[in-house]
Formats: sequence, structure tokens, C-alpha cells
Amino acid sequence: MRQKFYLLLLLLFATSPFYAQSLTQNSVQLFESSLNDGIAFMQSIQSFNEQNILSGDRTQYKRIDSLILTADTVSGVWFNGNRMQFMYDADGRIAEIISGSWDNALMSWNHSNRWRWRIFYNAQNQPDSILRDDRNESNTGWKNDEKESFTFDANGLLLTYERAYWDSSEILGTTYIYWRPSRQLEYFYDANENDTMIITSFFDFNSWTWGNEEKEGREFDSNNNLIVSHRYEPNGFVGDLRDSMFYDANNNLLALIAYYYDASNVAYPRDQHSWSYIADNRSDTLLYYHWVDSVSDWVIKQRVLNVYDQNLDVDTTKAQEWDESLNIWKHVWIAQVEHDSNWPSNQLLLPYLPKYFLYGDVNIEYQTSMITDMKRDFYDDGQWLGVIDYAHYYSDVTILDANLPKTNNIHIYPNPANNLVSLVFESDTSSRDISNYQIFDTGGKRVLSGVLNDSKTINVAALPQGIYYISIASQSESPITIPLLIAK
Repeated sequence: MRQKFYLLLLLLFATSPFYAQSLTQNSVQLFESSLNDGIAFMQSIQSFNEQNILSGDRTQYKRIDSLILTADTVSGVWFNGNRMQFMYDADGRIAEIISGSWDNALMSWNHSNRWRWRIFYNAQNQPDSILRDDRNESNTGWKNDEKESFTFDANGLLLTYERAYWDSSEILGTTYIYWRPSRQLEYFYDANENDTMIITSFFDFNSWTWGNEEKEGREFDSNNNLIVSHRYEPNGFVGDLRDSMFYDANNNLLALIAYYYDASNVAYPRDQHSWSYIADNRSDTLLYYHWVDSVSDWVIKQRVLNVYDQNLDVDTTKAQEWDESLNIWKHVWIAQVEHDSNWPSNQLLLPYLPKYFLYGDVNIEYQTSMITDMKRDFYDDGQWLGVIDYAHYYSDVTILDANLPKTNNIHIYPNPANNLVSLVFESDTSSRDISNYQIFDTGGKRVLSGVLNDSKTINVAALPQGIYYISIASQSESPITIPLLIAK
């Protein structure tokens, strides 16, 4: 299990102040670790550039174009709030995410006091760097703000992450403009590609070197489930925080217990999160507990409830907190989701992060249909405060059936594929030194690899529907990469 990346989860908190403590199904602490470390990048969608694909039957998909937030107060007055726009390059990858706000005076969208993200990719279609720009002082253009850079190994595993800030400093009358290093993360993996160690460093400007800030050791079970996350302080790397995770027979996360360490390096319980599941391993309840020393026991604090429709889509998500004085559950917020059942989720081309950004507390893992709208109502002092509406706008994407896409004298057939893919070489000489293959998903993760058989066929039956890249290793040339569409 390689390190999962949550591009712009930071963005989620920046744009949705009402984001509650309910990242269902996943470890809250693990998400916080990624947030605090600034791991903000996307596993981008990748569609085929139609100019490089031969004609054939067409497969229709939907991809997200924009998200518009509107709000309704208890008076029933709706007003526009923010807009997120997703811009794509010629290869179908997200190139920019632009934030805008509604100008009531001009009755139009503008970028005043807003921001944009620009994403750049390497030759393996992995995010190489991400730049965040803010509006300049005159609101006439963009200015540099932050930069995040990534390096990967040959298997697509993240090796290093570095964050820097744009700075202009005056030293002895001279102004220096440069990217100022801030934080760096290094990842280490076991033979199963589990990230077993993450070392965080900060940049020391006095010594002009990186200094240790935190180390996180991670343990996995035989099913590659994360079972322990142990964070250490830099001074001798003594204990700081520890999370222990427990799973059922279906590898569903049942409980997460968070511990803290005192000055004597003794661990004490702090928080607990507990999940329950219904059909198809879908979570229906998430409970939050806090350890209370005075009673030496766990005390319930909050819960999140998922209600499903007949298509097993999340119809309603409710967050409630326990009132100890009244012994009742009190509302915090409620989210109601609308779907278009004509579009299954596997026919959506969505980047990984915007799944969490767009759907917030509604876990995308529990959606089988395209979300078109989500309304959230917040509760306080005995009344509902009003609705925030997240309207989702998509566009149609046509991917041609590339029966014989040509790359370096190599064809693949069929494409889209279901069970088997055959490699067809224009000549015997072009296939003599080609023996190994690797298949990567759109986030750069290796999902399949092996040695080509004599018939030059690859069994892809185990791959879910989606877009992939086959990398063919050659002894005499650089690896050849061919796009592949899996259609079930």
C-alpha cells in the first residue's frame, strides 16, 4: 500500500470553514498528519489526447468542470458565494484550479482576494510541482505564493516532498527574490511498498541546512492495513503521539485509538474513533470518544450517521454531538445529496482530491452514482442556520476506442480492453529486446507488472474500469508508454 496523497485537502479547510470532524472511514490523525505536512497534491485524471488516438467507437465520460457554492439564510434569501473552476490541458490532466467569488456590485464572478493552483507534470504523468498564486495588490493579475515539489522512484512511489514560499527580502540594501525553503518530507518503504517511515525536516536559515522536526514510524499487518502510526519528537525522537488501528475480516477499519506521551515517555489514551458497517462494507456510523481521566473511561462526544438510498448511495449524512446534561443527541449539521443514477461513479473522470473537496464529509467511497448537488444545513442554539448548497457542474468527455494506438512501432489491441491486451509489433526486430512491462494508474502508482509471454499478451482482468498507462521496458531504448482504457 503506497502513501496516498490528498491534494488540496488543505484547500478543503481553507474554503469550507464548517468542515466538521468527520473524515469517515479513514484515520483522522493520518489526514491531519498529511495536512500539517502540507501534502497537497492530486492524483490527476488522465484522458487520452484524441489527436494521438485512431478513430473508432466512442466511450462517454463525465468530468468535473466547476463547483459553485450558494447559501440560504433562515430568511430564505439565496446568494452566491464561491466558485471553483477546474481547467484541463490537452492530455486531459488538471492544469489549474481557480477560485472565484461573487461580486454583488458587478453581478459577476471575480478573483479578488482569491487564489489559483497550477499543476505541472513529469514524463510519467506524475505531479512534479504545484504552484499556488494569490491575486496581486492591484487585483490585476497573479503573484507567486507557495510551491510544492515532488520526487518519485521508478515504481511511482513518493520519495520526497518539499514546500517553499515566495519571498522578497532586503539585506544590506539589496532585495533578494527567491523561493524560501520551508519543510521537507522523506518517505521510506518496505518490500510491499508500504510507507513505513516518514521523516519531516524544517529548513534552518542559520545553518542553511535541513533540521529534523518529526519522525513517523508506521506498521502494517499481513493485509497491508496500517495498524500503528507512531510519531516522535526530534529531540532523541522520543514518543509524541501514537495511533493504533483495528480492522474486521473484510479489512474495514473498526477502531482508531489515539495516545499521547507525557514527559516520562509514557503513553496515555486520548481519543477513539469507532466505525460500524452495513451491506457492501459501507459505513453507517462513526462514533467519537474522548478519554476522561476522572472516570477512567471513554466518554462519547460525537457521531456521524450515513443513510443510504436504494442504489446504496449516501442520501443523508448527519453529524450530532452528545449533550451530557440532557442525555440526548443534538444536531450539528446535516448533508443531503442528490444523484444522477444515469451516470455511475466509474464513468466519472475525477481527480482524487476533488472527490474529498467536492463531497466534503460525504465519503465518495460510498457513492455509486454521480453527485449533482449537496445541501448542508447547520444547527446552533436550537435552530437551523440555513443551507449551503454545493452545485456540481460536469462536461461530457469523449474517449475514442483506440483499437490500434501507435507508439514507437507498437500497437495494443483491444483498447478499451476487458480481460486480455495484446501487444502487436510492426516487425520482429522491434520486439526482440522487449521483455518486461509495468502498468500504472493515473496517479503514477504501479498496479501490475510482469514478464511478457511469448504471445505478448497481458491479463488485465483484475484492473477496475479506468485509464492506465502500460510501460514497456526495452534493453536498448527508453521505456515506451502506451495509454490503455479498461472498460467493464
